[in-house]
Amino acid sequence: MQPDQERLPAAVLAEAAASLPDDVTGYHDALLAAADAHDPIRMDHLVHGWAQARAELLPLTDPAELTMQAVLDRRLGQILFGAGHPAAAQVLSDALGAAVLADDEIETLRCHVALVPVEVLLGDPDALAAGRGYVEQLQALGEPGHAAGGLMGLAQVAPPEEGPVLVLRASHLYEQAGDPGWAAEAAVLAARALSAAGDPRAPDALDRARRLVHAHATVELRVALAEVEAIVLWQGGDSTTAAALLGEAISASERTGRPVAPDLQIMLCDILVDSEQWEALRAPATALVRFGELVEDDELTSLGQRYLARAAAPTM
Repeated sequence: MQPDQERLPAAVLAEAAASLPDDVTGYHDALLAAADAHDPIRMDHLVHGWAQARAELLPLTDPAELTMQAVLDRRLGQILFGAGHPAAAQVLSDALGAAVLADDEIETLRCHVALVPVEVLLGDPDALAAGRGYVEQLQALGEPGHAAGGLMGLAQVAPPEEGPVLVLRASHLYEQAGDPGWAAEAAVLAARALSAAGDPRAPDALDRARRLVHAHATVELRVALAEVEAIVLWQGGDSTTAAALLGEAISASERTGRPVAPDLQIMLCDILVDSEQWEALRAPATALVRFGELVEDDELTSLGQRYLARAAAPTM
């Protein structure tokens, strides 16, 4: 069953209609441009396009093209790993192999650190320490932005108390590298994790996130910051303001045609239930049902229906 095109976010539909490159150089250059523009929708489209095209475009022999392959395969492997796909390890290994063949020291280090989360999950007790070493080497080579990217990967498999600290450090390194968009995203992620855990460092991290997002405002970053602000307000007992803030952020994203993560709708529903705003609960609950139907996710659809039932009979 194909998704109902009319119900997809406008930005997703526009990107789906955009053309994809036809060679490794085109994919590589387009991906870097999308990363510089902090455009996650374009990045995802390019990476998925590369996943389909790489079988026809490989193998490569030119060192410059091998480096490009390494960059593309590394990003593809990281997305596959995040999705729990079993092909992640092989694609990341392919990336490392291409970087080694290209004799590219920086990209080889980046691929090594990208493989660390896989190695940790496979039970290698020394993998995380090795990953920290790769990051230090990247810093020593004058590559703070690449070191930051490595830290973001390591944070996925670091101990819970260390992960947010690695992400916050990554934010500082991104800023040092002159990359305000990724510095802001890392700061928001760190603030979210620290706030959710009630960590005393959360207020400082949130102040940093506010500053960076205001200096590099995108729809996605504004929504992400609003989520953190709502968490803090909700934890502080102000469910009404938390719901208003998060609801406006979601509405702003929808008005610009950007997709809204279902987790945000779920959080908004929970806040509205907590503050007993039953009429306001209908809109995000309905959005959850529609999204669940669109992606054929019965669990999301059922969750949205349960919220709708609460809105209809709040004393249940």
